[in-house]
Amino acid sequence: MAYKRARMGKRSPNKAKRRRDVTARTENLKLSGGKSVLWGLIGAYLLTMGGLLLCSLLLDWGILSGTQNQYVLLVMIISLISVFVGSFVAARMSGEEGWKYGLITGILYLVIRFFISWLINGADIFMGKFWLESASCLAMSGLGAILGKKKINK
Repeated sequence: MAYKRARMGKRSPNKAKRRRDVTARTENLKLSGGKSVLWGLIGAYLLTMGGLLLCSLLLDWGILSGTQNQYVLLVMIISLISVFVGSFVAARMSGEEGWKYGLITGILYLVIRFFISWLINGADIFMGKFWLESASCLAMSGLGAILGKKKINK
């Protein structure tokens, strides 16, 4: 019994060293907010382009078929998954206050997407369900930011 009490009071130097090493590694991985948002946006748009390319190939080969409303829904799902992943990446890379950078990533994704849509479609920028897309995009970016945020022990 006395052995257990004496052992409980002492901390292993290896355990303390491992804690410092893990903290140092997570501090090194932490990026500034702007860089993490940029990496989140790059990841989100790469995922969007890959998903849209895959869907267009499947449509061209005749594997995928449906109505125009189903295509709009498919594009919306691809965008939501992309903004979730981008916000998750931004929150994970920023470390502290990841939710804020994840939401900024979602807002910038939405603004850039609507700007590109305006460039391609002209004045018909709001041809889709604008409010539904905006609200769902912000909700997914918030969810990705919350799940991507990691706690850093100091």
